[in-house]
Amino acid sequence: MRTFLFMLVLAIQGCTLIHEASHALVNSSNVAEFKPYPSTNNGQFSWGYVKYKNAITPNTMGKLTVSMPYIVDVVMYTTSEVLLDVTKMPRWARLLTIGVGQVLPIVDLAGNLYSP
Repeated sequence: MRTFLFMLVLAIQGCTLIHEASHALVNSSNVAEFKPYPSTNNGQFSWGYVKYKNAITPNTMGKLTVSMPYIVDVVMYTTSEVLLDVTKMPRWARLLTIGVGQVLPIVDLAGNLYSP
């Protein structure tokens, strides 16, 4: 049970890190604060967040900054699918590729599409 909980926390943290890093990397010169771990943001709980020095608008790469985590999710899923199809891997490597390359992007995508 402890191993399962550890893996669950690791998966959530990995998903949050990839998600927040993809926001930050698009507009890295404008990042004021980067927290890819659970904390409070303006008094509200957040799994992670990025704060910018200047406001993000459609004219300042806003659309790309907002959509980048979804692009990264699609690239991760597609890359892992290709790797699983064309390479021979040991069982542990296949499971790791499925977990990191397919499960995490789906969880990130679903979590953000259906969150309030």
